[in-house]
Amino acid sequence: MAPRLLGRHFAELRSASMPVVIVAAVGSVLAQIAAVVQSAPLWLYVVAALAPWLPVLAMELFWTYRHYRWLALFCMLVIAQATYFLAHVAEAFGAFPMQRVQVAWAALVLVGVALLTTRFPRNPWLWVTLALAVATLLPLEPQLARLALAFVELAAFNVAFAYQLGRTYDAWLARAFPELPERVLIETTDRLEEVRLYPGDRIDSEPNRWYVVTRGRGTLLRAGPGEHEILLRVVGPGHVVREGGVLSAETTLELLTAPSGSER
Repeated sequence: MAPRLLGRHFAELRSASMPVVIVAAVGSVLAQIAAVVQSAPLWLYVVAALAPWLPVLAMELFWTYRHYRWLALFCMLVIAQATYFLAHVAEAFGAFPMQRVQVAWAALVLVGVALLTTRFPRNPWLWVTLALAVATLLPLEPQLARLALAFVELAAFNVAFAYQLGRTYDAWLARAFPELPERVLIETTDRLEEVRLYPGDRIDSEPNRWYVVTRGRGTLLRAGPGEHEILLRVVGPGHVVREGGVLSAETTLELLTAPSGSER
C-alpha cells in the first residue's frame, strides 16, 4: 500500500526546500493582506492565499509522478474536485460566480477521470465517478441539487482514490526488483522509508537493510587500512545497495529503504 509514504511526503512538503516553503508562506500572507486592503471578494481572497503554494504543490505532484506515475493525476484531481465542491458551497452563499467556470471545470474533471478509468478499469468507483462527472455537465436546477451532486461526486472520487492506493506500488521499487510479483511489490511499498542526503552527508549502510537510489549521485565507501577509505562503487538512480559501508552523497541523494527480506 502507498498511503503511508505518500501521505507523509505530502504532509511534510519534502519535495520543497525550506527557503521555498518560507517564500510560499510569506507570499500567501502578503497576498491575503493585499486582498483585504483592496476589499476583494471572498473567492479572490482564497485564490490570493493559495496561489503562492502552487509551485510547492507542483513539486509534490512531480515527486508523486516519479514514484507512483498515474497516482499523480489522481492527487491533482482530488484537489480539483475538492476545490470544485468548495466553489459550489461559495456559490450557495453568493460568494462566487460559479456559472462562469462550471462547464469548463466540469469538462476538465471529466477528461481526467476518463483517463484514469482507461488506466485503472478495474476500479469500480472510478466508473461511478465518471457517470457523476457526466451528470455535472447537465443543466441542473435548483442550486442545491448541483451542490449535492458535487458532494456525491467528490465522495465517490475519494473512495476511488483510497481503493487505488491499496493497489499501488512504488515505480522505483519495481525497477530495482523486476522479478517480484505485484502482490509483493504492493506489500513492500508499505514498508518503505524515505531518506534524503545533501552533498557531503553520510550514513552507515546497514547490512540488514537495502537501499534504492531514486535521485542523485553518491559513493559507497568502506573503511580500509589506517584511516583510508576504499571506494566500493558509485551509485545513482535505480541502483540497489545491500552491502554494509558508508553512503556518501555527492549531490542531493534520495533513497528508499526497508529491512532486508521485506521484498520476499
